[in-house]
Amino acid sequence: MTFTTGGPPPPGITWQALIFKQFGLAVDPQIKVQQNPDAAFNLSVTPTIGMRPPSKFRIHLAPMLAMSGGSETAGEFDMAVSPRLGFGNAPSTALTLGVTPMISMNGQEKERGMFALIVSPSLGMTAASNVVYDATGAGANGVSAAPSWAHVATPGAYVLALVTAAGATVTSAKYGSSAMSILGSIGLNNNPANGTVTLLGLANAPSGLTTISVNLSGSHTFTANSVSYTNVATVGTPTTSYGSSATPSLTAAGGGGKLIVCGFGAHTNAFSGSSGGTQRYTGGTTASLLIADSLPSTTFRGTLGASDVWGGIAVALNSH
Repeated sequence: MTFTTGGPPPPGITWQALIFKQFGLAVDPQIKVQQNPDAAFNLSVTPTIGMRPPSKFRIHLAPMLAMSGGSETAGEFDMAVSPRLGFGNAPSTALTLGVTPMISMNGQEKERGMFALIVSPSLGMTAASNVVYDATGAGANGVSAAPSWAHVATPGAYVLALVTAAGATVTSAKYGSSAMSILGSIGLNNNPANGTVTLLGLANAPSGLTTISVNLSGSHTFTANSVSYTNVATVGTPTTSYGSSATPSLTAAGGGGKLIVCGFGAHTNAFSGSSGGTQRYTGGTTASLLIADSLPSTTFRGTLGASDVWGGIAVALNSH
């Protein structure tokens, strides 16, 4: 017998695989009756058994190349890497670089294979974080041994109080029920007998209207007020200046998220103006007071109505 697979392979096919999925061989017995001339009765039955070619013969060629996952078993492989590269000069500037790659391989019955690589880089620079002016108090001036005035600060703000007292010094102060720290003091023309300019501070101010109360060494003419600032982390060491002229001045270094607050006090003349910063308060005609602030390094200046003894004090507020 000759089996034929359908001729030579088509062009481009260099190999074939034969898989006999079905093979059938049929044998049909056959009985014949024919005359025999030698027989007297002339009737002879001669059975014969013959084999004829199969009536049906099939060859099935089904080459297949396949890779598949199991129907019930799914394979997964996940790897997540999240490196972070950052450059920071806090609090002024921050530079961050984040890369989050992910490699995933999954095998399913109908989804044979999947490969994914996801990269999510981000490059950003945050804005400089500076100390921010919050509020100025109501202030007070007159003659007393216990001056007081109201202030409303943002909760958590840092509060500074400045007091010019003619012939007196500050002994203590409170912001509501909390004691304020005496940060520094300077005599007018460096002589406390002429009067003093005193700087006080309080961190984490409570919310709402609050009374600032000050105790002086005696009942004298005074002028006092307060300013508050947010985003204050630390407070520097005060710097001072003094003299006898109509133009008080004080040079202080700022920048890098710092804010400089300066106060000038004079004995018998009022301030008529200022430069070198943002003026926040001026008041009083005797034991007068000027308050200003500035972010960059600057020279604060005040202008008096006439030459007078004066003192100046400044402090740097450092940001978070």
